[in-house]
Amino acid sequence: MKPFTFQQGKDLWEEGKTPSLAHAYVPVDLGRNPELAELVHGIRAATKADPITHVGDEWLHITLCQLSSKSAAEVTAAERQTLTAELARQMQGIAPFTITVGSALAYGTEVAA
Repeated sequence: MKPFTFQQGKDLWEEGKTPSLAHAYVPVDLGRNPELAELVHGIRAATKADPITHVGDEWLHITLCQLSSKSAAEVTAAERQTLTAELARQMQGIAPFTITVGSALAYGTEVAA
């Protein structure tokens, strides 16, 4: 395991490398989470004059992990299958839980909570 190093789209990438990293995401269902939907819609309203492209509800997600050891293009199909299976195995033992989301922070590339 390597320490997490956040890479932004404006950062320089090695020549020939795909400028993206593999991520493990959990999709967010705003229909099942009305309080979160209210927060998201409020953030969109507050930032609509900003130079931000708002994504659709279907793209909202919680990032569980960013694999920073190599670019996404370097992760083979077999490695993706292994990673997906192991993540699914480890997630099976986690019971549903409630979290608090807030303090939206606007960056040049995203609004994160």
